[in-house]
Amino acid sequence: MVTFFAALLGGGAGFGYALLSAPFLLMIGLSPPFVVTANLTIGLITRLMVAWRLRYHITRNRILILLISSVPGSIIGVITLTRVDESVIRMATGILVIVASVGLIYSTSRPEPGPPIPGGAVITGIFAGFLGTTTSLSGVPAAVYFIRERLEPARFLADMAAFFVSVNLLALGMLMISGAFVSSALFPATLLWLPGAMIGNLVGTAIGRRLPYTLFRTFTLGVVVVAGILTIITS
Repeated sequence: MVTFFAALLGGGAGFGYALLSAPFLLMIGLSPPFVVTANLTIGLITRLMVAWRLRYHITRNRILILLISSVPGSIIGVITLTRVDESVIRMATGILVIVASVGLIYSTSRPEPGPPIPGGAVITGIFAGFLGTTTSLSGVPAAVYFIRERLEPARFLADMAAFFVSVNLLALGMLMISGAFVSSALFPATLLWLPGAMIGNLVGTAIGRRLPYTLFRTFTLGVVVVAGILTIITS
């Protein structure tokens, strides 16, 4: 139910699957390593087809910079995941979800693109790598960065999908090397959750095309904020 609901809203808004699923999966008692492994895998699989379909719209140089920059962040994130108490990670996830939602709302409400940030792609990559291996929220910094750049819809979806595929592969590799990879999150959990996630993504995309984008995005971010608050309370 959680993965279907998260994919439903994420598919319509174009982002936010992990933002929604991570807090609720943590809230029902799953461990951070389990949630991170499952979310990264589902995000990788569901975005792979999108990246292939929109491959001609991908800005390859930008994705390469983001991926390379995410390596040190991923390493620090793995160390944090394996050495910090789970309750601290749960609370941090809730706080990060709320902060990320506010950042996304602010970024999308600006009528014009903001001034260029020196090294913006590098900074985004570092934070994405860290958040990916600690909370599975690797897409949050990228979404804020791309929204701020005011990319056209096709390029936004293409770059987000390509980034998810590449950075999630990197994060899963880091988890395997460090021993933090949870095999039971891959099988049977991901195998059982994936059909619901894919159906939810398809339904969400169809609904999103029929509703005003601003309304659907605002509703999605509102649910995300509530999820973050509940995660903090139950941590």
